Amino acid sequence: MFKSIRSFFLEENQGKVKLSQRAVIFFFCLVLSSFFWLLTALSKEYNTRLTIPLVYTELAGFFVLTEDPPSYIEVEVRGTGFELLGEQWSLNNSPIQINLNTAKASSRPDQFAVSTNKLRTKVIRTLDQNLNLRYISPDTLYFKTESRYGKHLPLQAKLELNFSPGFKLRSPVQLNPDSIWISGPASFIDTVSAVTTKPLQLNNLKDSVSRRIGIEPYQVEGIKVEPKEVSVFVPVEKFTEKELNLRLKVSNEMDDRTIRCYPREVKVVFLVPLTKFEYVDTSLVDGIVRFTEDDLQSTRLPIELTGVPPYAKLIRKEVDKVEFIIKE
Repeated sequence: MFKSIRSFFLEENQGKVKLSQRAVIFFFCLVLSSFFWLLTALSKEYNTRLTIPLVYTELAGFFVLTEDPPSYIEVEVRGTGFELLGEQWSLNNSPIQINLNTAKASSRPDQFAVSTNKLRTKVIRTLDQNLNLRYISPDTLYFKTESRYGKHLPLQAKLELNFSPGFKLRSPVQLNPDSIWISGPASFIDTVSAVTTKPLQLNNLKDSVSRRIGIEPYQVEGIKVEPKEVSVFVPVEKFTEKELNLRLKVSNEMDDRTIRCYPREVKVVFLVPLTKFEYVDTSLVDGIVRFTEDDLQSTRLPIELTGVPPYAKLIRKEVDKVEFIIKE
């Protein structure tokens, strides 16, 4: 049987195998009959379901969607195969817009609704004009909502700073503004205590830097933040060591007796910005030794430094405590 089929479709001529004339006629008739069958099939009328994508606009500011709204509607249409051919592809590129401010409160708690019957005119305009629209499903679109709540929250910068040798922050990083207005579902907003920026990494810093940086987005439906970008200023300066010999001042907070401590001076070393080097001196910084009733049984008193500016960082103190004697 295989040989019979092979001999019907193939023939040999001078050692070459090719389609036989009978096979060529057979395939031509097959294609021609398929073409006429397709024309007949496409000329008939059919009922079929199509989907139309939806896009949403204009949600009232005092509401927020807490669930994704329906992304499409289904329609049943009647038309010929020719009219239906390629219609779904065309609909995929022609979404219907729904103004959410037209939604009405429904009998379901915390839900609004839009009747798809009101979309009928838009659907008909979207469809091929020769198609007959039979019905739209579902008959109602529901949207789960929650009251929108907002508040100002502190802003935190998510920074990774790497400095060149000898350079440091002169003062804290400055954010402008330093707080953000955030609004969304009250059930979520109540759980948020701060807003963060998007990550920013700065390397080999040896000078102050100013950047615009976005706010880290929230993966929660309906969250809005204002502004969406803030300014970040990173004050950078070269630091150096400053050594001071402080004459210790004794404060007797108990009575009139004289307290003398030994040694009477202490050496301290600070790390200070180069531009502030001359400002950090003994007229600014004091070494204080306080004597109280609690120290009657002690033999040494702690040294307290006062007047240290915020930009100066204490590296080391020659001694932390000094001996003392009480003179009546």
